[in-house]
Amino acid sequence: MAGAPKSSWPELKGKHADYAEKIISQDRPDVHVITKIEGHEPEPPFEEDDRVIIWCFVDVGFNFIVSRTPYVG
Repeated sequence: MAGAPKSSWPELKGKHADYAEKIISQDRPDVHVITKIEGHEPEPPFEEDDRVIIWCFVDVGFNFIVSRTPYVG
């Protein structure tokens, strides 16, 4: 019997955002994944059960790095 669907990905904090999006989409094809840049984009006004936001920062090499644990909401 399958367990509850995964709802957070703490193991992706510090990883590249593209990689995180791939993993989340594989684990939860029923949600849409949005990438936002920390400090440059506002927090969404409400949570959604079919969304995961990947908050990231841009490092010196212009890589998007996950800065918070992604979760459904």
